[in-house]
Amino acid sequence: MILQTYRPYGPLIFGSEIKALLAYPDCPRAFDWEAALSFNMPNLTVDNALPSFFKDIHHLPGGVLLIAGPDNGQIREERYWNLELPSDDDFAADERTETEIIQGYGELLADAVELRLMADVEIGLFLSGGIDSVAVATFGRGLRSTLRNLRQSSEVS
Repeated sequence: MILQTYRPYGPLIFGSEIKALLAYPDCPRAFDWEAALSFNMPNLTVDNALPSFFKDIHHLPGGVLLIAGPDNGQIREERYWNLELPSDDDFAADERTETEIIQGYGELLADAVELRLMADVEIGLFLSGGIDSVAVATFGRGLRSTLRNLRQSSEVS
């Protein structure tokens, strides 16, 4: 999920989609032509992510916390996780086949889901409909038959 933020001189407004911010009456609705016309898809990275294309509406990149202080209303971003990509030499030295790489990824995902299913009580999973929550639900159901899947919906979404 990408957190969208708008920070006027008053409160911090945030939501998982831009339309949630636009429901706030004072949120600007001005298209950011400069961001749109200068956007370069090949340069899209974790640190150089997709702009919102709306003036003064920003997204919070993955692996980053948004910290808002109660005193003077200042906000800051703090990275808590960073994906380190293998170098070209690492890729060249990897002798696994495509099938072995895919199988290894599946095993890592299954292990990650299993670690998060440890509980003494019933576990539920909220589904967004994205591929990540569907993959977690699929692996989770295979590991725990009592896993409940929940989905929130509204007239707006």
